[in-house]
Amino acid sequence: MSQSSGPLESATLSGRRFAIDAEADAKIIIGGYKNDIKPNGDKSFRILKSLEASGVESMPLQYDNDRGDREFLQGLRDGLEPFDFSCTEVDGTIYSGSMQITDDLKFSTKEGTVDVSVAGKIEKQG
Repeated sequence: MSQSSGPLESATLSGRRFAIDAEADAKIIIGGYKNDIKPNGDKSFRILKSLEASGVESMPLQYDNDRGDREFLQGLRDGLEPFDFSCTEVDGTIYSGSMQITDDLKFSTKEGTVDVSVAGKIEKQG
């Protein structure tokens, strides 16, 4: 079986689809436990586990001023509730869940993209 990889193809945030820059390297975070190793005075160690949310980091979404994408994304970020989210990899793999925008929205007027990171609960579909 061959393995294919590449950038995310698109993302849908609260029902609105965005194309993703084909040169981007977004990071999908599955979530679960994060481990931190702490040494003890007797040279043994202990493991501290903390729960990490799942999400997607560094998605450069193409935005369109004519359809009000800046205001739409800012509205999602300002919202008090998570929104429906999905993203599709180039091989057709889909991740979806309930998310919230976590970082500042910085719109690149030169590239026509905005770098978006989301966190919450995401699962692979299928």
